[in-house]
Amino acid sequence: MDRALELNPADAFALASRGATRLSREGLDEALADLDEAVRLKPDYSWALMRRARVHRALGDHVRQLADLDRAVAVDPDWAWVRCARGDALRAAGRDEDALADYDHALAREPDYNSARASRGASLANLGRHEEALADLDRVLTANPSYTWAADQRAAVVRNMAAEPATPARSAGTDEARARHRDGQA
Repeated sequence: MDRALELNPADAFALASRGATRLSREGLDEALADLDEAVRLKPDYSWALMRRARVHRALGDHVRQLADLDRAVAVDPDWAWVRCARGDALRAAGRDEDALADYDHALAREPDYNSARASRGASLANLGRHEEALADLDRVLTANPSYTWAADQRAAVVRNMAAEPATPARSAGTDEARARHRDGQA
């Protein structure tokens, strides 16, 4: 990327790519500088906005993270990855109802997007909608049994359900979920 930028310092794609690489290799300040410049050169560059949002998250600046994700959604409203990323940021901010709207939008575009479905399950669990959460997490784990984050989320839902007072409508599902968890199938 450095050579490409020597030839054309205003190449937003090269700046964004170098910024993304720096995010994982060199440091947040360098990554942020490149991504800021890429977005300055091309304000509607949703991929650069997404990457810059990741830098803001790593820096603990959740307000700027969400602002970049909002802009990326405005630019590419049907890009499932953008919707899932913003949903994750909203869920982290405790805005699970808003997060569900983004996950649902992503899943309407890509029904087999396991990350969006697992995250949706986590938001449903946060809202106390445990049966729906289990349905989403079970679907993800059926498609990808080695998805450990989803398995951890599922186990947490089962634990939370076990700690709640049982209702007749829910007790059969809870007993089945406990049995699967106990048998290592959760």
